[in-house]
This record gives sequence, structure tokens and C-alpha cells, in this order.
Amino acid sequence: MVKRYKDAGKTIVFATGVYDILHIGHVKFLKKAKEVGDILVVALDGDRVVQHMKGGGRPINSEKSRAEVLGSLEVVDHIYIFNVDRRPEFNDWFKVCEIVRPDILAVTEGDSLLEQKRLVLKDIGCQVIIVTSRVESASTTRIAKLLEIE
Repeated sequence: MVKRYKDAGKTIVFATGVYDILHIGHVKFLKKAKEVGDILVVALDGDRVVQHMKGGGRPINSEKSRAEVLGSLEVVDHIYIFNVDRRPEFNDWFKVCEIVRPDILAVTEGDSLLEQKRLVLKDIGCQVIIVTSRVESASTTRIAKLLEIE
């Protein structure tokens, strides 16, 4: 599928995330990510990955529900659920990038692996861009705390 898009001269933008409780910060990020290319592929962290990263009662919404909600957004063209049986490592994430071979990786400001991503993705010709979309009041963790979900 990606090869067909590339053969047609389309620019593939790749974004990753949990998107547990979709909020305005997520929507702004995805809209801005789509603006820099033609096709937006979202690698959604699957349930096992989220449980490992966030612990507690997370994810609040199942990967299937989160994928359906994301898929309803006009800007999202494709969703890939990223699930591994063990704690996800950067190499697992990079393997997905090697398969998709995006032209652009959209990341949020403050991405702790930004420089590592830039270095590794340079080898496959992928540009890493920072998408500024932060909304202070928009945080899944904050919303979960307000709802008393651990």
C-alpha cells in the first residue's frame, strides 16, 4: 500500500501515540501532521504497550476502540496497531518505520527520543519534524485523574 502511494508521488507522514482519551491536543497534532504531507499513517500503541508504559488501569479505552475513534478523523488515512509481547524497545519502533518508510515522522515537542529518532531515520531518508500542538489543559493523564481513573 505504501509503495503504491510512493509510486504515485505521495508524501507519507507517520505519527505514533497512545491516544487513550482523544482530546483537542491530539486532534491539533494530527491535523498539523497531515498538513505536511499527503498520507497520514498513525502507529497506535496497542493495549500491551500502553499497559507497560502507563501501568494501572491503562489503557482506558481498548486498542480497537481507540483505532475506531482515530479512524473517524478525516485527517487519518491509515492506522497500524503497534503491539509487542514484551516491553517495547526503540528497535521495535524503528522496525515499523523501516517497513512503512515514511517521508516524514511527526513528533511532539519534548519527545525524549527526538535526537535518536533523527539519527536513525536519516538512514532511511525520513525527515523528523516537531509539531507544536500542546494545549496545557489537554492531557489524558490529567483527564483520567479528574475522573479518578488510575
